[in-house]
Amino acid sequence: MLEKAKADALSAGEKASLVLVDDSNLSNDLENKCRMFFWHSDKYEIDSFDSIFEVQCHANTEEFWDAAANKVNGFLKDEFFKVLRSQIEPSDINKIDSLMSTVLSNSKITYYEFSKGVIDSEIDFSETSTKISIALGELLIGETVSERDVKGPRKLFLKKKKKDSFLVSEMNQPAKYRVFDRSLFHYKYLIQLTIKEKTASLTQEDFCLNFKEGETRYRLEDYDMRNVNDPVVEILQSALAKYDGACAKRSAYQNACYGKKDVKYIGIVRNKAADEKYDELRKQLQSIDLTEIYSFHATAKENVSSIIRTNLDPNRKAANGRRYGDGCYFSEHPEFSVKYSQECMFIFKLLLVKGQFTEVEPDQSGFCREIVLKDDALFKPVFVLWFIDNPPAVGK
Repeated sequence: MLEKAKADALSAGEKASLVLVDDSNLSNDLENKCRMFFWHSDKYEIDSFDSIFEVQCHANTEEFWDAAANKVNGFLKDEFFKVLRSQIEPSDINKIDSLMSTVLSNSKITYYEFSKGVIDSEIDFSETSTKISIALGELLIGETVSERDVKGPRKLFLKKKKKDSFLVSEMNQPAKYRVFDRSLFHYKYLIQLTIKEKTASLTQEDFCLNFKEGETRYRLEDYDMRNVNDPVVEILQSALAKYDGACAKRSAYQNACYGKKDVKYIGIVRNKAADEKYDELRKQLQSIDLTEIYSFHATAKENVSSIIRTNLDPNRKAANGRRYGDGCYFSEHPEFSVKYSQECMFIFKLLLVKGQFTEVEPDQSGFCREIVLKDDALFKPVFVLWFIDNPPAVGK
C-alpha cells in the first residue's frame, strides 16, 4: 500500500500546473511566511513580491495527502522552503525537481534538501540578478523520538535506513531537512520575488508584524528551545524570559499562595488596530516623560479571544471590582495576577505617562502590585501564556 501511495504521489507531481493566487488573505499569509524565512539572513532582505502561484495537482488535494500521511503513520508533517537561484516561469513548473535535487558525493543517490530559514550561500545575488523564486511545500519525515538526556522533551528524527529522511543541524545555520524519497514531499506554492542587500537588522517587534491577525499559538514541548537559529524560538524565549524573570525578581511575591505556574503554550498576539493606536500615541509622546514596560493580566480562558480581537475595555464593568478607580488593571508581579486565573495570562506592553496611570504598592525597585490605565491607547496585548494542557481552539 505504501509503495502504491508513493508511486501515485510521484505521478501526480509530474502533472502539476501553476495558478496565480488572487486571494489577498492567502497572499498576505504567504508573504509573511517568506519574510520569516528571511529573518536570519545576514546579507539579504525582500524588496518586493512579484507573483505568487498555487501548485495544482492531485497530490495537493487534502484527500490525497491525508491518505498518504495515514499510510506512513507516525511521520511528521512540516512545511519546507527552497530557494531557486532564478525565477521559475509557470511553464517550467515540472522542471523544478531537476533544479532542487542533489546527488550525494561518490554515490548515485539523489536527495532533496529544504531549509527552515534562508541560507545566504544558496542565493546567487548580483546587481543584474536580484530576482529569485521560492518553492514552499509540505513534507513527511521519519519517526520522532524523545531524547531523555536533556532537560525537557526534545524532538529528534530517527534514521533507521540509508534512504530515510532526516534533519540536519549545523552551527549558526537554520535547520535543514534532507529527503531521499520524492513521494514524501509536494510543492504547494511558488513565490517570485525581488531581493536586495540588507540595510539594517530587524528588531523582534518588526518580526512579529509578520504574524497573522489574532493568536498564533505554539506548544513549547514541540520546540528545541536552545535552537537560536529558529526565529520563532527566539520570540518564545523572549516571552518566557519576561515571565520567568518577573517571577524570580519580585521577592515580595515569591511566596504568593499560587506560586509560579508552568507555561505549556505561548500565543503570539497580533492586533493591528491596537498596535497602530499604541504606536501612534508613542510617537506623539516621544518628547514627554514616559516609561514603556511589560506587565501582566490574568483572565479566564473564555475571555482570551475577545481581548485579542478588541483589546481590554477600560469602560467595561470589572469582574473583580474597581478598588482603585475606573480603568484596566495590570500587575508587574505574575504571582499576583495569577490569583485571578490559573488558566492563562496575558503579557501587555504599557506606556506609563506621568499623570495618566495609577500605581498601587510599588516595591523598593519600583515594581507595582497593580497599575491602572484608563486609555486603551496606552496598552496592547503582546503574548498570552497558557498554563493548561488543553487550551480552547484559537479564536474560540
